Amino acid sequence: MFTPIKHMTLTRQLIKAASLFTLGLSIAAPAIAADMEKINVPIAPGPCEPTWNSLGDHFKQPKWWREAKIGMWLHWGPQSVGEDGDWYAKWIYMPREAWGPYTEVYSNHLQRFGHPSESGYKDKLPLWKAEKWDPNKLMALYKRAGARYVIGQGMHHDNFDLWNSKYQPWNSVKIGPKRDILSGWEKAARAQGIRFGIAFHGDYSLWWYQPAFLHDLDGPKKGVPYDAAQNYDGKKTWWKDMGLDLKDLYGIDLKEDVAYPDDKKTDDERTAWRFRDPLSHGIPNGDLKVHRDFAVWYATKWTNRVIDAIDQFSPDFIYFDGGGSYPFCGHGTGKGLRADATPRVIAHLYNKNMKKNGGKLEAMAFTKGNEDPRAVAVNIESSVPGEIKKDCTWQTETGLGEWFYKAGTFYDSGMVIHQMLEAVSRDGNYAINIPLKPSGELDPGGLKTLQDMGDWMDVNSEGIHGSSAWDVWGEGRVVMEHGNLRPNHAQTPYTGADIRFTTNNGALYAYLMAWPTEGKAVIRSLAEGAGKITDVKLLGSREKLTWQQTEDGLVVTLPAKKPGNFAYGLKVTGTNLKAVSLKALVVKPAADGSLNLTPETAGTHGNIRSEERNGQTNLGYWNNGSDSVEWRVSFANAGKYRISASAATQESGIAVVLEAAGSPIRAEVTKTASYDDYAPLDFGTLEVKAPGQQVIRIRAADPQAWKTINLRVVTLRPE
Repeated sequence: MFTPIKHMTLTRQLIKAASLFTLGLSIAAPAIAADMEKINVPIAPGPCEPTWNSLGDHFKQPKWWREAKIGMWLHWGPQSVGEDGDWYAKWIYMPREAWGPYTEVYSNHLQRFGHPSESGYKDKLPLWKAEKWDPNKLMALYKRAGARYVIGQGMHHDNFDLWNSKYQPWNSVKIGPKRDILSGWEKAARAQGIRFGIAFHGDYSLWWYQPAFLHDLDGPKKGVPYDAAQNYDGKKTWWKDMGLDLKDLYGIDLKEDVAYPDDKKTDDERTAWRFRDPLSHGIPNGDLKVHRDFAVWYATKWTNRVIDAIDQFSPDFIYFDGGGSYPFCGHGTGKGLRADATPRVIAHLYNKNMKKNGGKLEAMAFTKGNEDPRAVAVNIESSVPGEIKKDCTWQTETGLGEWFYKAGTFYDSGMVIHQMLEAVSRDGNYAINIPLKPSGELDPGGLKTLQDMGDWMDVNSEGIHGSSAWDVWGEGRVVMEHGNLRPNHAQTPYTGADIRFTTNNGALYAYLMAWPTEGKAVIRSLAEGAGKITDVKLLGSREKLTWQQTEDGLVVTLPAKKPGNFAYGLKVTGTNLKAVSLKALVVKPAADGSLNLTPETAGTHGNIRSEERNGQTNLGYWNNGSDSVEWRVSFANAGKYRISASAATQESGIAVVLEAAGSPIRAEVTKTASYDDYAPLDFGTLEVKAPGQQVIRIRAADPQAWKTINLRVVTLRPE
């Protein structure tokens, strides 16, 4: 298989990770027949036109991006008031059909604030005070933790602007904190020499708030409309006193645009249907048909809002959310209208930035879908690519726990550092969100995580900031699973054999993901033939290391005292350092004469590597017919050995050949239900004519007909 994904609870993070972004691929929007609506908002003059092709002709990764390498996500806003995690403004209206643990949010809201017909999300906005928020203090912590850029939340799906917005009266200066949050972040970042970006998620709000127009289908409030659908004519409200209109926050009821199945006739049946899918609420892809004028109005307003923020703060980059889509692309999370709003605002940023920098583009835009991969950087949520990825500018972004603050968040510093190394070793950047409480403070666990990151960076940052991937991203069988960081990630069973590589300023950095229990590190990619090694240092230690380059790898004797925690950096210098294929380790017989050929002792050729899936180790990523695997086996006795193994594939017609003692043995691979379901692989009997060391190799029988397989332990038993 291509990525070691374990079984996970169904959450927003898993749903997004299930997209092609999980594999680190740039996704272009599917071809859509409809023309793009031209949004009537002027942009800054310059070489970039509001088209994907024009943006692609001008975007180049700025130098500062690679130097920065580590970012901090400032995913904070009024939804933190609920202290109940991400998408709070939606889940409070969903007594049914919410994802996984989010089913509790509705009932929690009832207990804390009351029924959403009487106390909806709009009524939570004044409760957000940010009374202990100190952006300068936080920014200093972020910088010491390694951050060289920050992503400030400009607007989330709740449609509330976090700056003194000219086009959205529902904003943080007018309501709640009565402060310009973006301005506070931007000034603090500039003072620390940190690059500043702004995230805009408000395009979702075209359809995202639809549950706020529904009602309970049972219970004492059955049929009572939630607050977005209430009739406020002649009623005095706090928000009308402020001159606010609910349409600017919630949008409008799009029930006439819902695609109802033929058997949904009654109001209750249709309401239940609209609850059903939080990513659509029954609204199909494409332009709204009944309320298209509203969609154009909304996209125009959104465009003005984004351009307003760009003009006020001159960000180094802008960011857009989406599940394999981009704002107003006409499908997925961008459903409702196909328009040029996104390339328009990106062109505005690029043109303004080029004028500021004498014609050189130093700004960037992140999307999760596009129509020209040259135009923007790629954002990969809560996962890393399977391999080194150098075909585009990209980052992995992850939340520590929920994206918005949730009481009882689990903190572990090691899992943050380990996931960062998983991304950086594959040539990406890494941005982490450590949630802020509604007051603007960190939990004690969040503060400790930042302090631990700072301590680690004090020792190890020379192999991080400004670094690039090496020839291979790492060694070892364990890779952290996908998803926002939770207790299961802290339990990732790394060992001293799990290593991640970077290069910087002519040196190679090998980060041990755990301290070797035997006191020695073996870097198999630096075995004899990998180049001439002249020195090896342990970052943070003054002790001179003893090391030797052998046919099995670079063997480094480590000091008794660890120079820190979590992961340990070896700085290797030399000439022409190139990764060699992992050479097989010698497999010796057990007491009964049997031999177990494990993934850990295998030598691999091509992309094959050892991985752990569901608590067991296998050889995976075997998707190329020219790849092969081998073991060096020490036979204590001559004789006949029965060879058995197990393999998994979702394809048929695959065969492998085992070569040993000059004899090829063919075996057919049985099709299984999944890549985690294994079937026996019977090679029959091998006759060994003399004791001693031999090489056993397994390859594709027909490289041209090859399909992906996973292979587990190969066992040889004396007959």
